[in-house]
Amino acid sequence: MDAALKDIGWEGPPPDFMATYFGGREVYLHVTEANGDPEVTEAAACRQLWHRFVPEAEIRAAGHRLQNAKDLLRYANYRTPLGDRIRLLAALEQEGSATVAECLSAFKEIAPMAGLSSLILNRFIAVDLDAGLLSPHTVVRVFVR
Repeated sequence: MDAALKDIGWEGPPPDFMATYFGGREVYLHVTEANGDPEVTEAAACRQLWHRFVPEAEIRAAGHRLQNAKDLLRYANYRTPLGDRIRLLAALEQEGSATVAECLSAFKEIAPMAGLSSLILNRFIAVDLDAGLLSPHTVVRVFVR
């Protein structure tokens, strides 16, 4: 996308994020307060890229998912050690589910939120990102593949 923006002499900000949809399509998204520049979308299309300007109100209307994703991505470079992963997964398989607060005590080798976030991001466990902001009462379950 950087090359497409450079080709048209774009002086605005780069895309805010890229969304990957279930079918595998990757779409670059610019969040705007007003209408975006159609030249940017056209330049992307010429390079066989998907691009879209999204009104800020549409992003806000999506609920808590974006804020929760931003909070989790802070921990994207962490990896939960095997001992902590096994400890938490065994507890969840036995109990069925637990709250975030209850899960934190399972972590002995890594900082608890880093370990929990890593397991969410790597789809070992699941939380509902749309139900509300992640909190001590958020329900955690084993991710079903």
